[in-house]
Amino acid sequence: MKVSLMILDILMNDDDNYVIAGQEAFGDLKGLTVSHAVQVTPSVCKKLVMCVQNSYPTRPKRLIFTNVPSVAERLFHMVKALLKEKIRNRVHVYSEDKLTDLYQVLPQSVLPKEYGGEGDSIAELTVHWKKKVESYKEWFLEDEKYGSNEKLRPGRSYTSAELFGIEGSFRKLMID
Repeated sequence: MKVSLMILDILMNDDDNYVIAGQEAFGDLKGLTVSHAVQVTPSVCKKLVMCVQNSYPTRPKRLIFTNVPSVAERLFHMVKALLKEKIRNRVHVYSEDKLTDLYQVLPQSVLPKEYGGEGDSIAELTVHWKKKVESYKEWFLEDEKYGSNEKLRPGRSYTSAELFGIEGSFRKLMID
C-alpha cells in the first residue's frame, strides 16, 4: 500500500494530465493469502479509503481487479462498501478466465504482455517504477519533515476512532 501511495504521489507530481483527465487502475490479486488479508484491519481499510478518496485530488475512472481469491472476497466487499457510490460503481472484477471481457474496457495496447497485452512486461514495468521511486528518494525524505501540529488546531481535537469510526482486526473473522 505504501509503495502504491508513493507512486500516486509521483504521478501527481510529474503528470498534470494524470490529475486532470483521470486514471484507470489495474490490480492483480493473484497470490493474496489469508495471512495477507488479516493484516488489513478494518481501521487500515477505512484510513486507506478516506486517504485516497478524500485527500488525493485524483479522478478514478475505473478500478479493475483480477484474480480476487475467495479468501479476499469479503474483505474486498467491505472495502467497496466504504467507497462513495460513484466510485463503487467504477470498481470491476474480472476472473482469470474472463480476461477477454477485460479487453472490452481496457485496450490490449496498454496491458502488460502477461495479460495478452502489447505493453511492457511486468518485469520491465517493475524495473521502471523501482528506478522512478528510488529517484524520488530525496523528495520523499523532505516530504516526511512536514505535517501538522494538531495541538494548534482550533476547536476540539479528534481521535483516530472518531475520524475513522472503525477499530479492530480480522483475527477472529469467521469465513464461511
